Amino acid sequence: MALRGTYETLKQAFQDIIAPQLERINGQIEGLKVEIQSVHGEIQSVRNEVQSVCNEMHSLEKRMEDGFTSLRNEIQSVRNETSTAIAGLHSEIGAMNKRLDDALDVRERLAAIEGKLSARTN
Repeated sequence: MALRGTYETLKQAFQDIIAPQLERINGQIEGLKVEIQSVHGEIQSVRNEVQSVCNEMHSLEKRMEDGFTSLRNEIQSVRNETSTAIAGLHSEIGAMNKRLDDALDVRERLAAIEGKLSARTN
């Protein structure tokens, strides 16, 4: 009987002291689970935002690459046009030099003819 009384006393002490503590700990664990799920959700939200920023950066990088490619093409086009214009100017300058040479040649011939004419009349 004494053993039975000790068992009942221990059982009652467990129910009065330990069981409420276990319930409180269980409640705290459940609260922590909710907080962990909330933090997990926030982490996922941050991951999504980071991924969104990465996507925007990749898009911006692509647009910049396209812009630089377009700029390079325009610069090359201007270089080609400039080279063509310079070649045309060289050609025109060559033609003008030829015409000047011809004009000087004609002038020298006229001067020679004038010299001969003036020698005959004197």
